[in-house]
Amino acid sequence: MFAQVCSTKESLTLDGDLKRVARKVAEDIKLKHPEVYWTKRFNTTAHSAGCEPDGGVFWFKDVPIVVAEAKHQGASGNAIERWYKNNFVIKQANADCTYITFATGEGAYPDRVIGKTLSPAHHLGYNTYSKGENVCYLRPEGLSENEMYTTLMTAIDDKVSDYLR
Repeated sequence: MFAQVCSTKESLTLDGDLKRVARKVAEDIKLKHPEVYWTKRFNTTAHSAGCEPDGGVFWFKDVPIVVAEAKHQGASGNAIERWYKNNFVIKQANADCTYITFATGEGAYPDRVIGKTLSPAHHLGYNTYSKGENVCYLRPEGLSENEMYTTLMTAIDDKVSDYLR
């Protein structure tokens, strides 16, 4: 039996945009950092709970360094609660992984469902990038593929520079 997933047109569009951007980032980052690779999902032998973040996982020498997630949420609902499982699984593999979430829709305000639900995991707040942290961009109106691309490239560069020191 397959799990039923409720998706709106806006959610499917955001997910598709991020998947497309992640594939482009994976191609382009190889020119600068050939050691970086991208996978659509994360599996581990440590336990049976793998994960498949919307934008996949970027790796450096077999260590997950950047994860990209897309969440579109209306004014109500609980789709954002599934975010915690993926984040937990990734942070178990590398607590210093930069976990980036691009959030859109009516629920993407600090005082609405996404902001309230993710607040315990985002102690630095929202719309602020910090390497090695959970980062969430709350953009109710949406965001461009270029914004996602630039954010991911910056995060990967930052993490790779840590490993090259």
